[in-house]
Amino acid sequence: MSSTLSLDQDDIARRLLKLQDSTGYDIVQKHGQRIYGGPPPEWSGPPPDKGTEVYCYRIPRDCFEDELVPVFSSIGRIYELRLMIEFSGTNRSYCYVRFTKQEDAREAIKKINNHYIRPGYPLAVTRSVDNRKLCIKALPPLDKEIDEDVVNELGNVVEGINRIKYQTRGWLEVEFSTHRLAALARRQLVPGNVVLFESVEIKQVDWADPEGDCVVQESQSKIISVRNLPSSISHLRVGDLFSNLGGGQVNDVVRSGNTVLVTFNTQEGAKFA
Repeated sequence: MSSTLSLDQDDIARRLLKLQDSTGYDIVQKHGQRIYGGPPPEWSGPPPDKGTEVYCYRIPRDCFEDELVPVFSSIGRIYELRLMIEFSGTNRSYCYVRFTKQEDAREAIKKINNHYIRPGYPLAVTRSVDNRKLCIKALPPLDKEIDEDVVNELGNVVEGINRIKYQTRGWLEVEFSTHRLAALARRQLVPGNVVLFESVEIKQVDWADPEGDCVVQESQSKIISVRNLPSSISHLRVGDLFSNLGGGQVNDVVRSGNTVLVTFNTQEGAKFA
């Protein structure tokens, strides 16, 4: 366990400084993660496109950037490496590495997955989901405000918002410029602690489907999402079907495009259906 490890913080600081001096990359720690690069030296323009990031886990708890960077940089130029850090100073056994090219990310999965960073410690490397969308539920719902006003209001709390999209039942889909900024926003938008427009309270924040609409289950799991529904089938027909399956406990049925959300009176009703 991480609590049993004895770390020499001064030695770690010296090793990280040496890495900075040799590579020219900045290393900054914030919000529970230490960020190497992002951007790298002399980088101009936007961050790399989707498909350039990999997820690495099974990292020894006392293994840091000075060991990880040489391994990943042997594949190609690193745009950014984000290592998750505990309060104790140990890492949380995983990191995200974004390359400047998609082909380097694919090559890293092939060559570094199961690579032994130390004897007995094979790394696991896979494709990062790279989700840049969050679903936010607010009360009262944000459904009448101008998009630009909402972006500006959220921008007082988080950064990197590209666009927003109104969804059903008070949900708001927010897309960020990078996965890292979306992950930071998810930590910052703490339900109950954030109020927008002096009266709108954030009630729930979760990851959205990166490829589809913003459909998230309520915390009580009372909602079932039915997707890719033909336009010939009405939401009322879907409601009747689930009412029969769930013992008559359907409370509400809402359609958004080809998706129908069925809300039940109880969690048991949703599970039974």
